[in-house]
Amino acid sequence: MVKIGVFDSGFGGLTVLKEIIDKIPQASTEYYADNGRNPYGVRSRETIQRFSRQILDFLGTKGVDIAVIACNTATAASLPDVEPDYPFPIVGVVGAGAKGAVAATKNKRVGVIATEFTVRSGAYSRAIEELDPEIEVVGQPAMPFVKLVESGVTSGDEARAVVREVLAVLEDAGIDTLVLGCTHFPLLASLIGEVMGPGVTLVDPAEETAYETLSALTAMFPHEKLGRDAAVMSAEDSPAIHRYYTSGDPQVFARLGTAFLGKDIESVDGVT
Repeated sequence: MVKIGVFDSGFGGLTVLKEIIDKIPQASTEYYADNGRNPYGVRSRETIQRFSRQILDFLGTKGVDIAVIACNTATAASLPDVEPDYPFPIVGVVGAGAKGAVAATKNKRVGVIATEFTVRSGAYSRAIEELDPEIEVVGQPAMPFVKLVESGVTSGDEARAVVREVLAVLEDAGIDTLVLGCTHFPLLASLIGEVMGPGVTLVDPAEETAYETLSALTAMFPHEKLGRDAAVMSAEDSPAIHRYYTSGDPQVFARLGTAFLGKDIESVDGVT
């Protein structure tokens, strides 16, 4: 059975995992949440790369066929440098978000909200420019969003006030598309959409990332029946198994992670 490794600095990558499970139901998954060392967005490139390598090494011991860096910050800091060092392909989320933004924008003005590191790195600006040099990208750090989501505060007056304050600079930027450039942010999508208004399309890289993963696996295993539209599993097929690991508190991860994944997380292994 195909096995996919997925990691993030915390809970946010579960929004990507949710899409992967939906789009590739035949695959088993190994998800690593680095809750004990987040947030990544305020750390140096060297530190993020070291963390990414440690986690990819761990996922390698689980026999994954492909790995997904379900963290925009880790993708921006690590993907080009670490990818050549592993025997399995590695998919990131920045390229997927860039593709979605280019497809969505009409006036060629795109906003990106992300961690401080991701915005400073210019990863989205470069990725979007490679696809369409005429598009102007406006980046806005939104670290307070990460704190809200990690605390389980995704609705209500407190969250609304924080979202409105952070996005104030983008309301007058003339953008018609906004990339949710952190995997935590889809949990705030309703509030972000409310503040930005109906004239701004929100782009969540998670779905496109799942499709890129499916495409890579299909090329690797041409004889496997993969994807939601593939043939129904027979009685002889083994059911997909989904395992979870965290460097933080397993009980907290199981409780809060359920909101991201949309279903109960029954077992989480603590790792160091």
